[in-house]
Amino acid sequence: MTPSATPGFGAMCALHTDRTATRTCARCGNFMCDECALGGSELQCPTCRAKSGLASFPLTRGSLTFDGVWSYAFETWKREWVMLSIMVLIFGVGSIVGSVIGNVLQAIASAAVPKGNQVAQVAVVVVVQIIALLIGQVVNGVIQLGMFRVYFDVLTGQKADLARLITQLPKLGRYIVQVLIIGLLVGVPLVLFLGVLFAIGLAIGGGGLSHFDIDHPERLLRDSGPAIAVVGAGLMVAFIPLLWVMLPLQLAVPELVLTNAGAWECIRRSFVLAKDFRLLIFGSGLVGGLVVLVGLVACCVGALPAVALQQLIISTLYLGLRNGSGLPEPEEASTAAVA
Repeated sequence: MTPSATPGFGAMCALHTDRTATRTCARCGNFMCDECALGGSELQCPTCRAKSGLASFPLTRGSLTFDGVWSYAFETWKREWVMLSIMVLIFGVGSIVGSVIGNVLQAIASAAVPKGNQVAQVAVVVVVQIIALLIGQVVNGVIQLGMFRVYFDVLTGQKADLARLITQLPKLGRYIVQVLIIGLLVGVPLVLFLGVLFAIGLAIGGGGLSHFDIDHPERLLRDSGPAIAVVGAGLMVAFIPLLWVMLPLQLAVPELVLTNAGAWECIRRSFVLAKDFRLLIFGSGLVGGLVVLVGLVACCVGALPAVALQQLIISTLYLGLRNGSGLPEPEEASTAAVA
């Protein structure tokens, strides 16, 4: 049955009988209100989501192994690899569109600034790059959230429905806030750290930013050997602490998709999920990267199903880590339980 957002006049929600229905369930056809549909982000009623949701997911935190994650993800991928590959292609096209928009904006802005004003040119480049980054994050965010929703669907026995890519639009604001928080907590300190190291290296080498010429940036690079060496050494020292922080953050977006928790709460929960499992997360990510590399080497087209498998591995790992984690149940599951 095709879901409808405009049920007949006077229809009431099947679960909340005192509320007016705003749509029908795509699975059973029952009327449901906005709360049941999680603000329009879900096409199925809470009861149907419970029947086809995490309750049927076989992997649990207490028995999670890499072999279990790989086997389950691979079997799911074999069943739905065509539709999942198409979904990855859609994501790639969206990323290209966002990049093209950013390049066009940068070209327009650069043309509007007088050529002799290097300070203004640098300022324009920085501002436009930030705007382009935000545009790219919005475009990618919409599709990425929807992709995880589809991955969760197929991992719990459902078919890959590309229409589900747009069901996470109500969560886009929280996604952007989450990206900004991660950028402030990780990106800003890292950039400052690298900037200080680069400045120290320039001072050691006797160079400086006075060598910088926007038309000849290679002059600065030519004299920045010591700076690059210092930055490289600093990155080697910071690699383990940075990896310790970054590994859990892979789970923040899936948590945002599966629940109605806020951006910061999803970040906090990602560290709870990753506790004692960072090595498994790292190994799964490494194998996923190798899968993508093999797909690229085999053929560019082969990268599409390879990326789909990589993302399925991450999604499988996340669901397994969450199953038995002690975190609050996804809102849709708890609503069904109350019903």
